[in-house]
Amino acid sequence: MRIQEETKQDQAVVETMLRLQRLTGSEHLSYGLISKYLSLEMDDEATAQEERLSIVAAEVDSVALIGAKCTGYLQSDRADLATALLPAAERLFEPFGYQMLLEQIAVDEWRWDDAIAALQPVLDENPLNPLLNNNMAWYLACLGRDLDRAEYLVRMSIALSGEAAAANNTLGVVLLRQGKWQEADEIFVRLMEDERPDSKLCNIYFHGLCSWLVGKKEEALACWNGAKGILEQDEFAAVIRASLAAVDENRDPSWIFLVPPPGEQ
Repeated sequence: MRIQEETKQDQAVVETMLRLQRLTGSEHLSYGLISKYLSLEMDDEATAQEERLSIVAAEVDSVALIGAKCTGYLQSDRADLATALLPAAERLFEPFGYQMLLEQIAVDEWRWDDAIAALQPVLDENPLNPLLNNNMAWYLACLGRDLDRAEYLVRMSIALSGEAAAANNTLGVVLLRQGKWQEADEIFVRLMEDERPDSKLCNIYFHGLCSWLVGKKEEALACWNGAKGILEQDEFAAVIRASLAAVDENRDPSWIFLVPPPGEQ
């Protein structure tokens, strides 16, 4: 049901964008439509919009076009196609834009080391950007590395942006990595009230993981099994399914997302 609802929402977005394009004749909407179509794997429709641009636009914005295509490919988990555009992006993008594209491709493939390497020069130049601080803290937490720095960065992000849910979630993962499982779990339980499906699944996963790590294995399984009603095509849906499969096979599920597993960093 949730997947069907999301599909309907995507269709409504596309229809609205097409209607605006017809009413305004705006060529700029084509870039957004290309990205949206590719994210839905509607490649023929994306190609048609790109061909439209070549006809109606006085000059095609190559940077916007490549950015739109990369975003669409990444959102549909086709990082290989986004990677194929990197040579063109390197020629056309500003240095920081190119670094952030490298970061997003690395994140899509869960290559946290590469994401850190791509983000670091951008963060060096923008040390007070809350999003960049949060992202760096997240990558470090996923690797279980430099956790004191990760905590500093995420608390800096929260101070700069207020009680942003994403930053608080990152703080929870940092605390989990530090072995402060109960303190971390309090954050995830509070954030589970977030109604966005992607955020809810993320926090359900980590709540279950905290429960598992403190020995409440039945509670962890109940938490993960209870998420089946809202599972969809989301990375944490896959993580929850993989965790349950690991338990069924008598394997420790705590390694599924965090590398190395909690307690082994």
